[in-house]
Amino acid sequence: MGGLPPYNWYVWRFLANTGLRRSELLNLDWSNIQDNTIHVVSTEAKRTKSVKWRPVPLSEGAQYALNRFGKHFGNKKKTGLIYTSTAPSLSRAFSRVLKRSGI
Repeated sequence: MGGLPPYNWYVWRFLANTGLRRSELLNLDWSNIQDNTIHVVSTEAKRTKSVKWRPVPLSEGAQYALNRFGKHFGNKKKTGLIYTSTAPSLSRAFSRVLKRSGI
């Protein structure tokens, strides 16, 4: 595949390297990343599926993807929400990827 990866490639790489759900990414704040660990927080307003908080190690692959998609879609000041894209929804993009791959 030549040229630049699709706009959401780094997002998928980040999700695959962390195991985060799409909804967890959409609620992830830069303050939730400390000491190479993502602290997935469940609050009354933004509840996770398990209703529990959990630490997720930030692997090299996840760090690379976070830095790349952060430059394109994220908050460059590294405050507030990590993923602030106005691109098409992740659900629609995911459906298109599945269809193209034959999965």
